[in-house]
Amino acid sequence: MKLDFVGSRWFQPLMIIILPILLLLLAMVLNADICYFFLILLWIGMGLILLYLPKAKD
Repeated sequence: MKLDFVGSRWFQPLMIIILPILLLLLAMVLNADICYFFLILLWIGMGLILLYLPKAKD
């Protein structure tokens, strides 16, 4: 099983920013429960922290 694409430059922003924003828009359109909004915002926040931490060590 090849997982080389996981470390590529386009995959991380896709999983951390693009996909959660699309899910957030979908939740807005479908009038989802507030818990889903908080979970998606938490996903975005944790992803941004994970992107920031390696740069903060330098």
